[in-house]
Amino acid sequence: DDATRVHGISTEYAMDKGQDLDFVLKLFAEQIETAGMLVAHNMSFDEKIVGAEFIRKNIPNKLFQTNRICTMKESTDYCQIPGHYGYKWPKLSELHIELFGEDFEEAHNAAIDINATAKCFWKMKELEII
Repeated sequence: DDATRVHGISTEYAMDKGQDLDFVLKLFAEQIETAGMLVAHNMSFDEKIVGAEFIRKNIPNKLFQTNRICTMKESTDYCQIPGHYGYKWPKLSELHIELFGEDFEEAHNAAIDINATAKCFWKMKELEII
């Protein structure tokens, strides 16, 4: 299916290797409470997807109760990629190329995307973009 093509995880693999969603969401909610900040590339997308799952599982959504930084939105002016109405929001790979002069492998693999986002975040801090 489409999702498997994007991230390479089949339903069968998720059922075999994955964790119970209720358990994972409760653990994530606990970690949000202790986090000083949440960082994501395209934070609004993640807020909607994860927020919907919190609602479905009747778990209090703490996403909006902590500081949040979106590397996508914060890097738009820095990357200056032309779009239809000014600069477009950069893809994570585009930001990575702008900051480091090279792409990263296996985009859309969650662990690799997280590491690339963290690397971009710290470089943006170093360059005082954020």
